[in-house]
Amino acid sequence: MVFLGMVQKFPFSKSPRKIEEFSCIDETAARVFCGTDSTAVITDSGTLYTWGRGSFGRLGLGSNQDQWIPKKVELPGDVIYVSCGVDHMAAVVKCS
Repeated sequence: MVFLGMVQKFPFSKSPRKIEEFSCIDETAARVFCGTDSTAVITDSGTLYTWGRGSFGRLGLGSNQDQWIPKKVELPGDVIYVSCGVDHMAAVVKCS
């Protein structure tokens, strides 16, 4: 099992740790949203990345699978805001 969006097994951390998956994209994380079992990041260009528990398809990745490292969500526009709840995740998207 992977925690905190990292490949290493960290169930918790008292200090910040870099999420390596963001090192290979040419964007900057601009906003972070956290739920009980999921996390979402909007980049400076409006791209959405999600990870965590995937039940009910809440991560927007097209499956119910858990995703323990950030994965890009394909959307038809720029993401403006995200709400991460107990059993849902909702995104406000400005369509092109």
